[in-house]
Amino acid sequence: MDLNPVEARLRARVPAELIGYFDLFLYVSKATNDKGEWAQRMFVLAKDKSQQQTFSLLYNWQVSTGREEPMEAPSGKKLATDTPQGIFKLDRDRFYEDYTSQEWQAAMPHAMFFDWQTQGRTSGLAIHGTDEEGQKSLGQRASHGCIRLSPDNARILFELIQNNYRGRVPEFQVNPDSG
Repeated sequence: MDLNPVEARLRARVPAELIGYFDLFLYVSKATNDKGEWAQRMFVLAKDKSQQQTFSLLYNWQVSTGREEPMEAPSGKKLATDTPQGIFKLDRDRFYEDYTSQEWQAAMPHAMFFDWQTQGRTSGLAIHGTDEEGQKSLGQRASHGCIRLSPDNARILFELIQNNYRGRVPEFQVNPDSG
């Protein structure tokens, strides 16, 4: 897979001052499967230690992003399932090895929540692992809005950030059009 377009899109969307400040970037494509080989993928990119302006690909994983349609939660309420597009950072105070969604009553292993306020409250959106049933839908829009990874990949990312990027908050770009 040619990653030059991924890096080009990342650079086009992330201001240069942010690229200079952060060492780890997560680029997520929430495009549908018919949009090509980038669809429903997360690219974990680190700045090259010797050349601070270039990136090295650490991981390229299949994900599931939001269904992008209202769904009924266990409470009976209709809730949005959109994965927002834009540039976000992760909330260092909301990293949990074992977490369960209150709204969806679903396991979220190795949850890393967005540092994002929406409609006057802290967002419940996160990057996290999924269960066995959720693993079957990786590569498709299937989540309630979060970015789902396989449990092993979620653990790897969680540990990578906790062990190697302490004090620095990774940035990631969600792009609906990549493909």
